[in-house]
Amino acid sequence: MAASPVLSARADEAEDRQLQVTLKHLYGRYVRDTPDESARAAKGAADGGDTDAMCTLAAADELPLLWRPNFEAAIQWYLEAVRHGAVCSTRGIARAFVVGGFGLPRDPVQGADWLVRGARQGDWWCMFHLSLALEEGTGIPRDRVLASAWAQVAGQREDHSTLHDAIMRRVAMLEQHLTPAERLEAGRLVAGWHVGGTMMRGSPGAFQVPTASGLSRPPRARPSCQRLPPSAI
Repeated sequence: MAASPVLSARADEAEDRQLQVTLKHLYGRYVRDTPDESARAAKGAADGGDTDAMCTLAAADELPLLWRPNFEAAIQWYLEAVRHGAVCSTRGIARAFVVGGFGLPRDPVQGADWLVRGARQGDWWCMFHLSLALEEGTGIPRDRVLASAWAQVAGQREDHSTLHDAIMRRVAMLEQHLTPAERLEAGRLVAGWHVGGTMMRGSPGAFQVPTASGLSRPPRARPSCQRLPPSAI
């Protein structure tokens, strides 16, 4: 039995609506009527130095919503945005190494490097996951004082009620394992922190400049992944 023209039209309309929702999710303010037009709009803005567009293109290449993911292109857009100082890109690369992404295996050491970078830029997600890494000693020396301090700053930076409450519950849990002197030290570190700064106890605690190993060939003439200079941190 042939499908009803009315039902077919409604199905087409529903598909179009879903496509627009997907495009809006991927491309935000760069969204256009079709995926290709949206990609071109974001690409034009990215070529002009727009870091939001760079992160948008990275997310579009990373998420298999409209086409097969292109992880190499995604991480290179993120790296290009990093060179322009975009916090969103630092979080994207940190997430890839911390939880696995871009077709790469988890790498706790690289993950910690990128979490430190993102935390210094003021990203609450990086601060929170840096706190986790410091508490567990994952890719970075274990330090519960610093874990508590970074979690506290993350709570100050994230004002969404549900997330904020979850972060502050973590702070309370961490403080249960600290001595009164350590809690005071964590408080001093929090009070002295500012965007662009870091927290250190006793030793400099230098971190290696992050790299994206294994991704050296640029796809589609996009910027190649290479070691970032110290000035980029």
